[in-house]
Amino acid sequence: MSTGRDLSLFDQMSEEELAHILRADLAESNGSGLDTDTLLYVMELYAQRQTTKPPRSARDSYAAFCRQQGVTAKKRDCRPKVWRQAWIITAAMALILVLGPSAYSNKVTTWKPIYQHHRDYLVLVCNSGHEQPVDIPVLAQQWYPRWLPEGYERVSEIWDDQEYINFYQFSNGGEFDTLKISFGAITSGQRRHYFKNPEPTERLEHDGVEFYLYTNMQRNCAVGCLDGVVISVEGQISREELIRIIQSMPFQ
Repeated sequence: MSTGRDLSLFDQMSEEELAHILRADLAESNGSGLDTDTLLYVMELYAQRQTTKPPRSARDSYAAFCRQQGVTAKKRDCRPKVWRQAWIITAAMALILVLGPSAYSNKVTTWKPIYQHHRDYLVLVCNSGHEQPVDIPVLAQQWYPRWLPEGYERVSEIWDDQEYINFYQFSNGGEFDTLKISFGAITSGQRRHYFKNPEPTERLEHDGVEFYLYTNMQRNCAVGCLDGVVISVEGQISREELIRIIQSMPFQ
């Protein structure tokens, strides 16, 4: 299929990551911004990833869904657009049956973010919905690290009410030895790109929050996401110091 867009990034995603994208699209009343061809592409990949079930065509999936509902499938012609719509509806209903209606309610619902790993950059995709905007200044104070490398002191704090980000900067007196920690809001469907060196990222979990560690030039960096807030740490510090900073953040 040709959509005019590069869909190759979806090819490397797992079944869980593809399900997150579909959840995000269904959770929003107007969708997450995926066009029909892209949504179909994701759904087809999702069906292929379900290795525990035999693959089905759109026609077979629609017929199986009708049987589950106790109705007889109506005859339809085989025009691609008709079956494309049937496949989208069938896949969406199947997800609701599997994941439950609570995943698509208007209540506050949180899902894990999706991380897309590339050679030169890391992409974070948010899949969390909130009725109320997150209070970044309060959370920045609540999650403020309890440990910093020796000699580092806070030299500035910036609150950007347009970007909804709280930004802390620390220094140990050196011109280039700055340490930056930020807490920023991100909404469902939004993406954040982080440039990195070619080396693979490293996963770290703390208090149930998934972080990915990477290097960018001469700096060690980490990024994680919790309840619609992106937590970022970067500086010319050691990997061990970076991990200790993260592990001193009280997320629970």
